[in-house]
Amino acid sequence: MSKAVKEKIAKEFSKRWGGAGDCVLISYKGLKAGQMTQLRSYLREADIKVNVVRNALARITFDALPKIGPAKKFIDGPTAIVYSGGKQDAVLLTKRLLAWKDPDMPKLALEIRGGCVEGRVVTAAEVKALSQMPSRQELLARLAGCLNAPASRLAYAMTELMSKLGRAINQYKPKETATKEASASVVPTDIGTKETKPEPAAPTDAPKEPAK
Repeated sequence: MSKAVKEKIAKEFSKRWGGAGDCVLISYKGLKAGQMTQLRSYLREADIKVNVVRNALARITFDALPKIGPAKKFIDGPTAIVYSGGKQDAVLLTKRLLAWKDPDMPKLALEIRGGCVEGRVVTAAEVKALSQMPSRQELLARLAGCLNAPASRLAYAMTELMSKLGRAINQYKPKETATKEASASVVPTDIGTKETKPEPAAPTDAPKEPAK
């Protein structure tokens, strides 16, 4: 392959990978052609792509791409580059990649070499750890739930308060009516009677009349 052809191919892949902010490099050693096709189709459903390029061309292309260029160190042996067009974050990319299983060989696991996330090199262990984290969409959903929770709790508390107040008013009205009716039915027993006061006794120390 002439140098001009290599440069043309490298330029083509630079266009493909130029918009990729994250990538993961895997080994396709041991994968059959049919399994590789299944993997491509499975990842394509999530807008994730897989490219197999000769290592020399891949290294040349990576040198011109600062976002994923540091992952060049993982290009060794049969290597495939897994990347997204920028629509998927690194978490979704790794989740989808590591979730792939061959229905005929469920124990078959992809060999992760490493990758690059936002310009930072990540190892195979970090790629696996990244796949277990919540994605950006999941975090946004949780955040929205946290922001909406206080408002919903406040609305529920106000509704419950008004309900309790209404029940209390309804319970008070019959009691108040019964109290008034009971008070009106009581007839005073001292109506028409006059209180009599005892006459004062004659004083015993009145002066006696002189004896005649």
